[in-house]
Amino acid sequence: MSKRELSHNEEEKLPGNNPVKKVKGSPNQDLSNNNSLSPSKQRHTQTTNFFRINSVSNKPSQDTDDESETTITTEKHSKIPEIVLDSDSDVSYYSQDEENEAPPASNQKINLKKMPNVMFYLNMLSSQPQGDFIENIHKYWKNDYKKLEIHHGYVQWLFPNFYSAGFNKDAFRLNANEARLFRENKEIAERLVKSYELILGFFGVKLANKKTGQLQRAHNFEERYRTTMLLNTQNHVRVRRILAHLNVVGLRRYAIQFVKFFETEIYGEEGGYQIHKEQAKPLKSDYLLRLRSNPLFPLIKYDVFKDWRVYGEVNTPEEVELLHQNCYTNDEKDFEASILFKY
Repeated sequence: MSKRELSHNEEEKLPGNNPVKKVKGSPNQDLSNNNSLSPSKQRHTQTTNFFRINSVSNKPSQDTDDESETTITTEKHSKIPEIVLDSDSDVSYYSQDEENEAPPASNQKINLKKMPNVMFYLNMLSSQPQGDFIENIHKYWKNDYKKLEIHHGYVQWLFPNFYSAGFNKDAFRLNANEARLFRENKEIAERLVKSYELILGFFGVKLANKKTGQLQRAHNFEERYRTTMLLNTQNHVRVRRILAHLNVVGLRRYAIQFVKFFETEIYGEEGGYQIHKEQAKPLKSDYLLRLRSNPLFPLIKYDVFKDWRVYGEVNTPEEVELLHQNCYTNDEKDFEASILFKY
């Protein structure tokens, strides 16, 4: 799959380089082979200083060696077992081996310390570097657009997915069991939506319908899209991370609506990308006039939408395969809908 060249400041290792086998399934169904993180890189002599852990309340706490266990219960209809923070486990150890384990049985307890992304979304772990707990980020960072632009460590924590964060070595790649908890634990799922709303506000967009994922322009759309999309191209790659994340944490419908919204803002209509590709060259003046009336038409020269559209609606086996490649999974269960949409 062809990819545009990335500038030196763009954050992610792009997905799609690892082959995955084809799977059968409905292409529009609310639909992982990666390099492991070296345990040696994650080990620190003082494990309590490696993470800020908040196991008592929702407020940030000082570094602690709290030996207490924290139990999180899931919705009564969920098959996810209760989760126990095992004080005897090594908080700083995280390996690929954990990702390949079979999902736990319904009566089995999970070692939460080996799920840093889950701990972060349960407000028990601070993001790194120079980060904060999830509830503080939602409360205090939401409209701090300067901070959201220049801080390069929060996106990988708010939107973890199945490929590694090339820029932030303190963040963790999502594993299949964590993603399953993201989809089936209501507390986590609701915070995922808040994270999405935070980043949408950064782009000058708002979530008009939480059930369908429909988007609309915010009052400051013109100001924000110029800053985030036209002046700071690093955000083009952030969008890819966000879309890959939404697909595997139960919010695929959000990804589909995101792609539709930005296709309209760039090309003037849904399906505008394909219409543009089929236009005879040189482009006719009336078509160019219509195109230039769209706020984000300058993005056409970067051809970024080609990379974004693979995360949206899929209608052919080839598009399904491309979606799987870019989400780093060929397991249909990874694309199941969130608990927020089930009841």
